[in-house]
Amino acid sequence: MGGSPFTLSNGDLLYLAARHLSIDGTSLESMVVRSQIDIQYDLAKDSVDNQLIKAFEYIISAQK
Repeated sequence: MGGSPFTLSNGDLLYLAARHLSIDGTSLESMVVRSQIDIQYDLAKDSVDNQLIKAFEYIISAQK
């Protein structure tokens, strides 16, 4: 089982666990899935979600 930590606006930490993830029947457990767009993001320093903002920008530019 894997998961990701998220810092909430009140400073608490939420660990979101996930298990049995697959794409087209292929399990993603222990696989490295690289993003097509690399974003520098430091959870401890950044006050905004740079990854989410870049995703929105990408989607909007793809629709033009």
